[in-house]
Amino acid sequence: MDTSYLFLILFSITTIIGLWKLFPLAGEASWKALIPVYNFIVWLKVIKKPWWWIFLIITPGVNFLMYVIMCV
Repeated sequence: MDTSYLFLILFSITTIIGLWKLFPLAGEASWKALIPVYNFIVWLKVIKKPWWWIFLIITPGVNFLMYVIMCV
């Protein structure tokens, strides 16, 4: 297995665990963290950002910056 795949799997698992713990604190159901695109839509709602940011998240190159902004 290539190192980049391992990093991607760890990154995904870390994000899912973090959202799983964040959503109940924000009044959302934890299971929403498991659905791939829907979890980012709910996350944007929790941090009070516009829904169209989802397009920036799926844009290559911009997605890393958007992820960092959403984490802060």
